[in-house]
Amino acid sequence: FGMALLIYMFAAIWTLSVFSLYQSDMTLKTEHSPDLKLAMAADADNRRSKSIGAVCHAEGGGWFSRRFVIGTALTYLSSLFVSGLFFLLIPRVWIGAPLEISAEGISGQIRQSVSGFSRGVQLGNAGLAWESLEPVFDIRLKSLQTDELISPYTYAEQLGHAEPLFRGSISVNYHQRRWDPVVPQGTTVLRSRQNTTLEIQQEINLKATRSDILFFMGQPASLFVIDGDRTKPIGEYVQATGLVQRGPVANSPQESSRQGLQYLVWSSVPVPDESGLIGLEATAYDFSNTRATARPAREASRGVPSNVAWRNQPVRQMYLNIQEGLDGLRELAESVISEAQSRQNRNLSDLEKARTLEAYLQRSGQYKYSLKSSIINSQIDPVEDFLINRKAGHCEYFASALTLMMRSQNIPARLVTGFKGGELLSDGTLQVQQRFAHAWVEALIDRRVWVTFDGTPASQRTVLVESFARRSRVWTDTNAALSNMWSNNVINISLDRP
Repeated sequence: FGMALLIYMFAAIWTLSVFSLYQSDMTLKTEHSPDLKLAMAADADNRRSKSIGAVCHAEGGGWFSRRFVIGTALTYLSSLFVSGLFFLLIPRVWIGAPLEISAEGISGQIRQSVSGFSRGVQLGNAGLAWESLEPVFDIRLKSLQTDELISPYTYAEQLGHAEPLFRGSISVNYHQRRWDPVVPQGTTVLRSRQNTTLEIQQEINLKATRSDILFFMGQPASLFVIDGDRTKPIGEYVQATGLVQRGPVANSPQESSRQGLQYLVWSSVPVPDESGLIGLEATAYDFSNTRATARPAREASRGVPSNVAWRNQPVRQMYLNIQEGLDGLRELAESVISEAQSRQNRNLSDLEKARTLEAYLQRSGQYKYSLKSSIINSQIDPVEDFLINRKAGHCEYFASALTLMMRSQNIPARLVTGFKGGELLSDGTLQVQQRFAHAWVEALIDRRVWVTFDGTPASQRTVLVESFARRSRVWTDTNAALSNMWSNNVINISLDRP
């Protein structure tokens, strides 16, 4: 900023000087041209300068002379000297509290351009999503039996995942290019309890945030907040989704000030069932006739009634819903499955169909992971535009496409947003930053288990996230050094400073 200010001052003084020369030249050529010619002719031998009014010009010389450049430079230096005197002598008094700008205070439109965890997903916005290195939480794992540290990646493999996954929101309804999270009514407080079957302790340090979601790996059995030497039970556990929201203790005045939260989660290593499936166990809610009544905040603020047709449906039906107008998506999914069944000369199970659709998006080579969300055909749904036309997009497009393609094959599916992966520090802590925000799919297989699927090309996402981190660190270090230099040598300078 300081360098830009100096360049601006020089450019302004230079422009004003050149403009002054232009006015002088026009004056000499118009108003005083006869007098100028006589004066120049009478004094052609000695070539002395002639003055017409307030304008002085040396016959035979150019306007952009060395004297002009030196004069402009001296004017620039004089301006800097006078400005510096004013800066030092005029007291700088701040009225009110210092202005603080954080990501929480950025308007929604701007905040959407910064990738990070969001409970709702809006598709179809053209532009470029910029990754953020802002930390969200840290997590350390240890064994409750041996008290030894456990790598989060090791526990992720035991959970059936290639990388650590932290679930943050479940979205079921896709309508008008948007996924809205549906929160079922009825929660239970997840209280602390001793259980000898538990094997893993997760210690999470959640940074300052307005989100009411508590992140962890796997399925929690106990969860409590760290308060000095004591622990308190926290968290309202939603069995149907496996999410935990902050409970009364976590929303106390101390925590509500967004100072962050430290809590512990106890969990176990899952055992695959007879079919080898690992995932979140289905509940009676998933097959019930319960009607979802939760409304997106944006519609509630507009007074939209809660009995909208697409939302006033049994939960079991909402996992299969596909809005009208997605014929291209249906045809593509049917073509992929038909080709796979022809190759194997048999019908595929729901699990095999889900794996086939996942592999088509992830490993067919036709689709590319990109943070650019340019739109080719704005007349069709952005998911179809992604699948058929541009074939490039970020994780929300891959997850949306996979969810709807599974539903077209009568496989109950839902979209999950949260975080995938993190930066493993030297002490075994996994730091999860906003750049690790991700979206994936959970499908209900055999009406028993919600199994995780991810259509995003993992290697492409990893390369892009890591390359951005390297570029961002260079810029962050440079920006910090320049900011400190500016603060120490400009902002904080005064006559009282030694």
